[in-house]
Amino acid sequence: MPEAISYQESLLGTYTDKAGATWIISSAEADFNKQNALTEEDRKHFEAYKGSYVIEYQLKGEKADFIGMPFLVNGQLLLDCVPVNFNCNGAGIADQHLLPTHSVAKLEMGPSNTLKIDFMDEDRVDELLKNGQLRIEHSKIGLLETLVLTAKSEQLYRFLERYLEADIEDKWNSKNFELSKVDEKS
Repeated sequence: MPEAISYQESLLGTYTDKAGATWIISSAEADFNKQNALTEEDRKHFEAYKGSYVIEYQLKGEKADFIGMPFLVNGQLLLDCVPVNFNCNGAGIADQHLLPTHSVAKLEMGPSNTLKIDFMDEDRVDELLKNGQLRIEHSKIGLLETLVLTAKSEQLYRFLERYLEADIEDKWNSKNFELSKVDEKS
């Protein structure tokens, strides 16, 4: 839903977390503008993601890049994240078997340039679906029957509105990230 997109320049910069990872949040639009020759497909991606961030995550020599689309639901800043470049400890063949799916995180700016990222807890959503407490189009894929929400964007937005308002215990992943900004814009 384009009207919900909420790009915030204050999020740009380099951060570290307690595990020693580095997070670099930059403007996807600025990254696209740095490229000399854009293909037609590049232009299509640019139009779809120009209000987003490129998030580079680095830990112990490993690196993963994500596109993060910020949007507001009920006044809460959320981030739709999808991996665009990652590796499995050099096991390139494993990368071919992974399906890059979207995940949703809640963002909260704290004091002293801190950023808290809480991902939606997939196990909790799965449990609520099994118990009939939530209803939304979804599928189970792969050997591990991983939950994938398959509803259209408008339905997912309405789902998130209800999910944020609901009194649901542990609805955000217990493994959250608390980042400290080490420099401004990247």
